[in-house]
Amino acid sequence: MHLTPLKPSSIHILCQGQEALVRVPAGMVVESPIELGLEASNSEAPISLRIEVGKGSKATVVVRLEGDAHLKSLEFKQTIVAEEGSQLRVVEFQALSTSTTFIAHRDSEAKKEASLENIVIQIGGQTTEGTLNQKANGSEVKLNPAIFILAKTTQRHRFNLNNFFAQEMGGGNSTIKCIAQDQSSIETLGTIGIGRHGTGTESGLRMDSLLLSREARIAATPALEIGTNDVKVGHGASVSNLNEENMFYLASRGIAPDEARRMMVRGFVSDVTDRLNDLPELRDEILSLI
Repeated sequence: MHLTPLKPSSIHILCQGQEALVRVPAGMVVESPIELGLEASNSEAPISLRIEVGKGSKATVVVRLEGDAHLKSLEFKQTIVAEEGSQLRVVEFQALSTSTTFIAHRDSEAKKEASLENIVIQIGGQTTEGTLNQKANGSEVKLNPAIFILAKTTQRHRFNLNNFFAQEMGGGNSTIKCIAQDQSSIETLGTIGIGRHGTGTESGLRMDSLLLSREARIAATPALEIGTNDVKVGHGASVSNLNEENMFYLASRGIAPDEARRMMVRGFVSDVTDRLNDLPELRDEILSLI
């Protein structure tokens, strides 16, 4: 693995073999994003990334997973620990070759009063299996993950999101957006779990999918696992096509069909991409690929 700090930083960054570590000291507020490029080799060993943010710290970490067109497979393991009162946003952008098999395991732990925002953008890979497991291991933890998956040609994507609130007064909303076209397919499972000590937790899960061809397939399954009373939790899922009435309206305004389609698709994913407005170069790159 080749790790490239895309923007120099005073943060503690280590890389040894296929393993990388990012550590933000307690009480540190990092104004600029910590940007990392993780370039995969043909080694069979997985790439491992561990991110630790100390008590009361605040940071954004941007991770780009890269590999050349000859890369057959890549396994990625990510561990996040957000200490008490910390605020962490992690943006993962994966745009590997469509000939690569991609497997990703992501485990996150957020402690008392921490706020964790995991944003996963998955565009590349021929066949992918991804998981994001998040545990609120303290009271008043906020979990706000957002996942966007794009599938083209014959890509096959599967993604599993699990949020578990072990202690009281947790919160946050989860968003999963999927777009499939050509003969591709996407399967997603989202679960919110609340333990027996999770009273007062308020959380939501929304899974919305867009089909851009008759041959594409999407399956979205939301689930709740509630182990206590006095909680407010909701979930929902939808699978739809482009709205013909909106297309007609845009055409009546003189907008060409291809541009109208692009505008509607970008509007569909804005729940995720708007979270990257302070990272305009990355946001625009993602939009250019849709």
